Amino acid sequence: MNLLIDMDGVLCTEKPTFERALAQPLPGAKQALQSLRAAGHQIVIYTARSWSELAMTKDWLDRHEMPYDGLHMGKPVADRIIDDRAIPFSGWPAALESLSREGRPDVDQDYLRILRVATADLLRRIAARPGLHGPVLEVGPMTRTGQNSPVYAQFPETFFDSRAALTARGLDYVSLDIDPGAAPDVCCSLLDAEQHLAPASLGAVIMMSCLEHMPEMFKVPALLHRLLQPGGEVFCVTPWNLRFHGPRPDCWRISDDGYRALFAEGFEITELAPIPCPGRPLSPVGMTCVARKRP
Repeated sequence: MNLLIDMDGVLCTEKPTFERALAQPLPGAKQALQSLRAAGHQIVIYTARSWSELAMTKDWLDRHEMPYDGLHMGKPVADRIIDDRAIPFSGWPAALESLSREGRPDVDQDYLRILRVATADLLRRIAARPGLHGPVLEVGPMTRTGQNSPVYAQFPETFFDSRAALTARGLDYVSLDIDPGAAPDVCCSLLDAEQHLAPASLGAVIMMSCLEHMPEMFKVPALLHRLLQPGGEVFCVTPWNLRFHGPRPDCWRISDDGYRALFAEGFEITELAPIPCPGRPLSPVGMTCVARKRP
């Protein structure tokens, strides 16, 4: 969907002409644009500012890290604009909620894509993370084969090859999956991993959209604590506002409070963030969590 978004009073505070460089972002504007872009929308900023303000406006958008695909200056000035495609603006939560109701063909697929985009982004950040130690165990990694392969056939831009990225850094990498079709290095349930991996042998564990499929999820933190070296890290993504999905069973949804409870013993949570959902600021598409084993 192509989205035409106003500038003053929608993305930033209203200022007199010669003070517009001092405008402040409106609450939720940056996060809204990020979630709309992640959902695959094209964002064009449309403003009544004159073309002489183009460089200053672009500089403001870049400084405040506002994602957009185009910028058009010189919108006609009017007290009211009558348009059959307009959404009255009364804050970003209401605007996103209105947009989410407008007959999008498959909201479930939109949310799945947002989750996969965020997952690939986190994997890239993990692969470039300073101080990351191996060996790295990835549970249920992205693969071109196996039960999850249709997802990456549908959204090829969200595929990320963790093995290639981490081994390129000289880190030992081990994949674990219960699905033999994914050709993992270790084929078993995570709770059986101690049959194959020694205590305190791992520098990091990656679990992208795994925990929700584990009926005995509450046993996982203690297992990870035994497998990780002191200071070892756990990286997690789980869905929240997402349909039931395979491979079944699909057992759990974990909030920020849930992660704090899950990793309360023996771990310190260093990062905990929602994956924003368009129109539902209090119901994210998913959650990301990074926890470090205490010495």
